Amino acid sequence: MLWLGGQSERVFDFRHHFWADSGLTFCNFTNEWWPFSKCGLILIIMSEEKTKQISREDFLKSLQKSTEVACLIVMQGPNKGTKYLMDQPEITIGRTAASIICLPDQSISRTHAKMRIAGEKAFIEDLGSSNGTFVNKVKLAAQVETEIVTGDMLQFGEIILKYLPSGEVEAQFLTDITKQAHVDAMTEAFNKGYLKQYGEAEFKKISALGEAWSVIFIDLDHFKKVNDTYGHAAGDYVLKEFAAIIRSSLRSKDLFARYGGEEFVLLLGGTGQEVAVGIADRLRKRVETHSFEFEGKRIPVTSSAGVCEYKPGVKSFDELLKKADGALYQAKQTGRNRVCTAE
Repeated sequence: MLWLGGQSERVFDFRHHFWADSGLTFCNFTNEWWPFSKCGLILIIMSEEKTKQISREDFLKSLQKSTEVACLIVMQGPNKGTKYLMDQPEITIGRTAASIICLPDQSISRTHAKMRIAGEKAFIEDLGSSNGTFVNKVKLAAQVETEIVTGDMLQFGEIILKYLPSGEVEAQFLTDITKQAHVDAMTEAFNKGYLKQYGEAEFKKISALGEAWSVIFIDLDHFKKVNDTYGHAAGDYVLKEFAAIIRSSLRSKDLFARYGGEEFVLLLGGTGQEVAVGIADRLRKRVETHSFEFEGKRIPVTSSAGVCEYKPGVKSFDELLKKADGALYQAKQTGRNRVCTAE
């Protein structure tokens, strides 16, 4: 929520709408696009717990702190909205998993281009790609380094990314919009669509490099009974609480997603089956011993899980998911509140 000082002195809801190229933000109350700097905005950040008033300058500084590294954001192509941090002096871009920025698309060459960060400046160089590298629709000569600046559109094959240097507020707004599209609102886990996008891209990388990777499929036991006995509001509470337990246990290389209903998926990077089973069982015990209490009533909750490790011969991410789902089915058929592994 934003309160505009000056003439209007009214509260408006901006809902994160932001048109970065023009420096405008959309006000839902008046249905108008306004300059972000209009009236020297004083911002009030409102939540269920508290209301906090900060100056426009402090607000912008807080955003800049979260965007201290330059980045590329996918504007067109698979995984639209994905942000790649430019946190190394030299970054390779290509179709293979060996590239720092891997764009698994047939229009991209195996080793397509490279970027170099030198202080506050950034440069890009085409490495003799088949379909060329373009900056703002202008094709670059191969093996010639070109400087890029804020907002430049970089095209590799059919994929377009936007370059934003460190401290650019727009990067945070685009990240927020992307988060809304990729995250399940209730549980704050990633949604099924993003799970598929991320999983398919990671599968190509893992299968090429032969790295360890495991999938855990988790389901809350007798969840329909929770809804029928305690009500749907209690069911929603259980889902949120369960998701919070899982999120608090995640490592930086893990991904947690809601697959649908009371089913969830964990992707464990760099993790073989033995370690994955240990993780799944620890999570199962945490859920079983957690106090799920809603409106003064204790709700007994347990979970079952199926674990599958990537092995050569598995042809797709969907196949890996199905194997983990099969192991989950086995866990539920053999008594629930347990962990089973895929054969």
